[in-house]
Parts: sequence; structure tokens; C-alpha cells
Amino acid sequence: LGATGQQGGAVLRALVAKGVSVVAITRNPSSEKAKVLAGLSKVEVRQADLDDQKSLEAAFNGCDGAFVVTDFWEGMDPNKEMKQYENCANALKAVGGMKHI
Repeated sequence: LGATGQQGGAVLRALVAKGVSVVAITRNPSSEKAKVLAGLSKVEVRQADLDDQKSLEAAFNGCDGAFVVTDFWEGMDPNKEMKQYENCANALKAVGGMKHI
């Protein structure tokens, strides 16, 4: 999560450079940034919403690791941000099989 941002994008590019296949999760796979990522070798773009645990579960399915970044600046609400991290943690637990978080 966060692959279209600066921090998540840097992690994605570092992993791809090492030959790792990456799932980039974004709210809007039609955005220009997401389209650029989709054009990279070893990158699959999937849609999910940090406020929707079920969409996160679907997006995490088949992954063995996760790098999760929220966008605090979007709403500047620490309670909402913590709920989004909770949704991610619950989704990761539900999917299971995670080796790296």
C-alpha cells in the first residue's frame, strides 16, 4: 500500500530492481501514477480502500509480504489513520501466510 506515493514507490522500485514481483495496491488503479506502475515489469496493480477491510483482504490475497503506508495528510486525522492500519492488520491476519510485514 502506498506504491503511488514517494515512500511506497521507492520501496516498490527497490524490490523490482532486485527481481521481486510486487503487488501495488491503490484506491484508483486508473490514476496516472498507477498506470505507470502497471507498465513496469514484475508489477501488478490491484484496487483496495484502507477504509474497507474486505477490499484489503482481496488485494492481499496471494501475497507473502506487505509494506503498508497510509496518507495522513489526506485527512490529517490520526484516529482515521489508526483505523486504517487496524483494517490492514485485520486483513493481513484474515489472509494469512504473510512472511514480511
